[in-house]
Amino acid sequence: MNRNDNAPAANQGANHNNQRNYSLNPVNTVLERVENIRVSGNGYRANCPTGHRSRSTLMISEGDDGRALLWCHAGCTLDEIVIGLGLLKQYLFARQDPVNMTPQQRREYRDKVRQSAWKTALELLPLEILIVQIASVNLLRGKPLNEADHLRLERAAKLITNAKVVLCER
Repeated sequence: MNRNDNAPAANQGANHNNQRNYSLNPVNTVLERVENIRVSGNGYRANCPTGHRSRSTLMISEGDDGRALLWCHAGCTLDEIVIGLGLLKQYLFARQDPVNMTPQQRREYRDKVRQSAWKTALELLPLEILIVQIASVNLLRGKPLNEADHLRLERAAKLITNAKVVLCER
């Protein structure tokens, strides 16, 4: 990972598919999962994790309430970015330390996080499946994929795989 010396240290061995590996600081959680981080203005620029070839299009900053603010200049949606990061939307918001929660509060919190993650993944899947279906029909008809089609198909595959991780997490 290329980092600017001013960027916060990230966990180099972060498991992007394990929802339990997250910082209580949402910006650090995002920075642990992106590449080519550079300090930019009041935040950071990095490569967007959705798989397009544009570099340093993802803007990352911290909101007044501690949440991570994300914007991709290549037009990726928040859902695509979050799935590409292998995270849930909830991890973009400042969280209460689970150590200070009662067991019942922790269970309720985990249930809400899972339900929201499932909703995000399920909302994303129909479009990505449609992309795969269109590509397969074109290939069956003998029409080769151009580079843009191939890149979009790769992106769909990555988003579907990340959605599967979210949906199958226990």
